Amino acid sequence: MPHISTLDNGRYHITLTPEEFHRATAAGQQRHADSRNKGLTSRGCPCSAASDIEGCAAELAVGLLLGQTDFSPSVGSFHDADLHLPNDRSLQVRSTDRADGGLVWRDGDSLDDTYVLVTGSGVEWTVQGWCRGKYARDFGYDFAGDRSEGCRILPQSRLMRMGDLRWLSGFLPAHPDDEWD
Repeated sequence: MPHISTLDNGRYHITLTPEEFHRATAAGQQRHADSRNKGLTSRGCPCSAASDIEGCAAELAVGLLLGQTDFSPSVGSFHDADLHLPNDRSLQVRSTDRADGGLVWRDGDSLDDTYVLVTGSGVEWTVQGWCRGKYARDFGYDFAGDRSEGCRILPQSRLMRMGDLRWLSGFLPAHPDDEWD
C-alpha cells in the first residue's frame, strides 16, 4: 500500500511503492507504444515514453488516494477519462514536475469533467487539488506558451481541496487512518 500523508491546505503526498511504480512504468510504456503506433500526439507535440510513464504514475497516485487500490492507468484511451467517479463524472489527472505548477485546461477540453492537479515525479507525488473544467476555463489565466492552441492555467491557490471532491463524489478515504478534510 502506498504511503499517504496529509499536508497543509487539504493536499496529500503519496509515495508509490516499487511495485506500484513498476505498474505505472509498464502502463506508460504500453501507452507510449500504442500512441506511436496510432500516430497520436499530445496536442500536436510528440510525447516521450518518460512523460507517459510520469502521467501514469500521477494517475495511479490519484486512484490510490481515492481508494481504488486495483486501479491501473488506461492504455489506448487517448482523450478519455483517466478515472471515473462513483457519481458517473469523468476525472482527468493533470501532472507536472513543477512544485508550483498550475492546472492546465486546454481549448477543447471538457467543461464537465473534473480535473485533478498532481505535482511531482517518479514515486513521489503531491495531489494539489481539483476543479471542474468550466471553473478552470472561467477563472484560469490565458497562456499559449509555445503551442498554437490556447489554454488556461489555474494556480494551485484556486483549486478545491481533495476532501471536497470526496464529499461530492461519494469516495471513501484510501485507508481507515486517512483524515479527510
